[in-house]
Amino acid sequence: MKKIIFTLLTLVGFTSWSQVTIGLKDGKLIEGQEIGEKTGRITITISGGATRTLDKNDIKYIDCPQPKYISSLIKYTNAGKYDAVLKTEKNLKEVSLFGWGQIGHLYYSRALLAKGKVEDARKMLRRARFSAVNTSNKLLDDTIIMAALIDIEVHDKKLAAAEDYIKKISEKQFDSNGQKYYFMAKGNYYRAKGDANQALASYFKVILLESPKDFERKRALEKVKEIYTEFNDPRLAELNKL
Repeated sequence: MKKIIFTLLTLVGFTSWSQVTIGLKDGKLIEGQEIGEKTGRITITISGGATRTLDKNDIKYIDCPQPKYISSLIKYTNAGKYDAVLKTEKNLKEVSLFGWGQIGHLYYSRALLAKGKVEDARKMLRRARFSAVNTSNKLLDDTIIMAALIDIEVHDKKLAAAEDYIKKISEKQFDSNGQKYYFMAKGNYYRAKGDANQALASYFKVILLESPKDFERKRALEKVKEIYTEFNDPRLAELNKL
């Protein structure tokens, strides 16, 4: 386990990107090559090596390529290496300043859930929804966080709360890039509610819309197989060919 934790921690690499765009609340844009954090303030390296320090409250959004920490966080969460993931909360807080807090918190919350820390996951996601720095695509950011919150409430058997988040997403629309997380969570909600047909409809949207290598698609496929097995559905044999 020590080796796993060490590997994850050494894959952070979140402060150096080829292109960073910061949108300020006054409408101005700042572009640079590197971004970092110092005592809660954002530092960006611009052309010629000059740096500029910004207050988080002046920033509307930050766009930059995916940091290595997020790549490794997704990888280790999907692999079930939850203890390793939960050793990296400090790194999660740091990337949250750079526009990657939403997707980071979704995967981190899955690790918390897997370890039975439901209330910790709920509190963390609620905080992240309002404190993490957004990207320029706030609709996607909101979709990701609320999809994670749906799963928290379903896991905790609070289906009314889960339904509230589903309504919030559907009323505001949702970003197509976050659809796999939304439909996966929605399927889990309907399954917990005992509505197998609606659950299947949601899971199949993930299966049909995502590529065969996508991990969420694999999760959805397993959920469908579980339902088919439960109801002794003859379509299971055909599904096993996918």
